[in-house]
Amino acid sequence: SAQSASRGEAVPAAKRQKGPPPAVNQGLIAAPRGPQHPGVPAARGTAVDRIEDSTSLLNSFTPPQIKAHLESLKTSLRLTATKIRQKVSPLLKKLTSHENAWIFAKPVDPVELNLPDYFDVIKKPMDLGTIQKRLDSNSYKVISDLGDDVRLTFDNAILYNGPQSEVGTIARDMKQIFEKHYTQLISSMDAEETHCKDAGEACVLCGGAKLLFEPPVYHCNGTSCNGARIRRNAYYFTGGRNQYHWCQQCYDKLKDKERIEMPDITLLKKDLSKKKNDESPEESWVECSHCNRWVHQICALFNGRMNKGSTPYHCPDCVMLLRARSPPREPPNKPLGAKDIKHTSLSRFLEERVLKALKDAYAEAQATPGTPYDVAPTIYVRQVSNVDQIHHVKQGMIAKYPDYPKEFPARSKCVLLFQEIDGVDVILFGMYLYEYGHDCPMPNQRRVYVSYLDSVHYFRPRKYRTMVYHEMLIAYLADVKQRGFHTAHIWACPPCKGDDYIFFCHPEDQKTPKDDRLRQWYISLLKKAKTEGIVTHITNLWDEHFKVDKAATLVPYFEGDYWPGEAENVLKQIEDEAAGRGEPKAKKDKKASAVSPTPPAAALTKTKSERGGLRSDGGIDDENGQDCLVARMGKILQPMKESFIVAYLYPRDFVREMSERPRPSEKPAGAPSPAAAPTAAP
Repeated sequence: SAQSASRGEAVPAAKRQKGPPPAVNQGLIAAPRGPQHPGVPAARGTAVDRIEDSTSLLNSFTPPQIKAHLESLKTSLRLTATKIRQKVSPLLKKLTSHENAWIFAKPVDPVELNLPDYFDVIKKPMDLGTIQKRLDSNSYKVISDLGDDVRLTFDNAILYNGPQSEVGTIARDMKQIFEKHYTQLISSMDAEETHCKDAGEACVLCGGAKLLFEPPVYHCNGTSCNGARIRRNAYYFTGGRNQYHWCQQCYDKLKDKERIEMPDITLLKKDLSKKKNDESPEESWVECSHCNRWVHQICALFNGRMNKGSTPYHCPDCVMLLRARSPPREPPNKPLGAKDIKHTSLSRFLEERVLKALKDAYAEAQATPGTPYDVAPTIYVRQVSNVDQIHHVKQGMIAKYPDYPKEFPARSKCVLLFQEIDGVDVILFGMYLYEYGHDCPMPNQRRVYVSYLDSVHYFRPRKYRTMVYHEMLIAYLADVKQRGFHTAHIWACPPCKGDDYIFFCHPEDQKTPKDDRLRQWYISLLKKAKTEGIVTHITNLWDEHFKVDKAATLVPYFEGDYWPGEAENVLKQIEDEAAGRGEPKAKKDKKASAVSPTPPAAALTKTKSERGGLRSDGGIDDENGQDCLVARMGKILQPMKESFIVAYLYPRDFVREMSERPRPSEKPAGAPSPAAAPTAAP
């Protein structure tokens, strides 16, 4: 639903450096009359019987949109998995204690029972034992899912054995027993929910009591942690309006009078306040000015920022009632939405491509007789960020290769896809992109890097979701190719458990793809782009730069990419090894014995291929004379090379030609412009 989708949408944040979630108003907004919700501060403001004020998006909805929104909230009983287990366990126990329950107690074994055609007939096996395991592990998030599984167990037995067979008769009888008690259980739970609504203990729209948001994820800004996540229930220190955070260990290392320079603020240690990472943000409530009932602000689409104390709010039921009594003379004004964000040439190009892809899909469905198809609600593609940045090269790389560029100018862009769901513009897909233009030095010149890509699975209709999300990236590659960029780079890296990239959180039933599945998702869209002539060749970073003997200075260096960060660790290791070789033997033996009095056998049996050789410049290197950084990074990257995708948009001779052209910053004064060619302007 739009309500659920809006709960999963959040402000974009930097990869592995995610800031706090969107501000959650913990206050409770009340109309000036009616009973006070338990725990609610005194009501404030004066009621004004006008529904035109924009305290809620509902005021701009048409009647069909309001009805659609209400229907989206009428899900099955809102229970936690633990509550479902408590409610249903007695019923399941009644079934499993039936004298014939042993027939359905475990999965059917076609081999043991000599049923070779079982899986040809039964496409989705189920049994009471599996249901019990799912219930015990809190796998059921919706009580109706459990009911469906129980029915499936008995329906499978009737289907395979026949309704007149002995097993079929038993299955039919047990199903009737289940339906009788299940109906009674649901009725009692519905009555309990109705009572809670009437007593003001539950939202009259969704039937839920507390709505808890995902707790915010904080990352340490200290130098020692390198952006590590601050553990749940651990103490931390924060400053700059809760934008920056330090774990206890990094806080202890801060000096009292040392200035802490952050991007937009300068702090001192005394400015940091101590907190505990145990927040559980709860959704706020609002009281209807007309019926005095309490609803969740998110269910009511209430806009707390527009609440001015005297501004009335009306729940969806009352909006419909008041409109029926006094129909508005003019259609309600619609607030600014995604459509009102101005197009850029990029967003317009992407939107046109996506709409064409959908139009082609509809035409294909129409051409197939008997194939039903749904038309997607209105979608918008907008570019919401366009920022020039300087990406600095890390110190280890600069020290090792003095002639290497110290920085790379880039343009960061954020592109979002919106879909209007039940009258609300919902962000469903986003991508952050880095473009390194012709003015950027080699090896980044005329390359693009897909820094982040994230989505939620609410796109309607669902069968077009993957196609649309693919088309967003394919269209972007087509656009940058037209602008003269020759290579696109993608790091196919799924987030770690508990991490999110652009969206603050994701739906519980949306699975995070594994490495191989995510790689295949990217490769399939790139193959489609190749058939369209957008991509000319697909390879990976290891095959292009680390498989053969090449200099590390030829490897593209992108902000936030894997290899620049890992290269610093490798260079530090090389530096430490070189320093260790230069120490006197007695000092090294003493240090080694202090660290490890009994060295492990593996350390004493190092093979010849693992030993490093000393180059003339003092660096540690493999014996084949290869660049030491390339050699070691090659070994690290090879096992996961398929994750670092490289897509050619032009042949390599075009790359060589463009690299030989002087950059604007290098062109002598008065020099003529080169022949017409794509400009790779960010």
